[in-house]
Amino acid sequence: MMLQTRQIATIFARGIAIMLCLGILSFPATLYAETTEGLIPFEVSYTASVEKGISLNGSAKRTLAAYGEHGVWLFRTEVKSFIA
Repeated sequence: MMLQTRQIATIFARGIAIMLCLGILSFPATLYAETTEGLIPFEVSYTASVEKGISLNGSAKRTLAAYGEHGVWLFRTEVKSFIA
């Protein structure tokens, strides 16, 4: 029973590490979007995977798009992860 708890904790920790890596990789795109005078629409996709007995996969997509006619921009982050 204790071994299963450790395995679950290890899988959870690796999943969190993948999500942190995806967030760090997306930071340059966020920085660029905030420092330019005019915003530029973009879409960026990231993937990460770890296979150490149990497979962990993660992906993220960030988009910046004009929304409506009043100068409103929509910044969206979608993150998906899978443990097998």
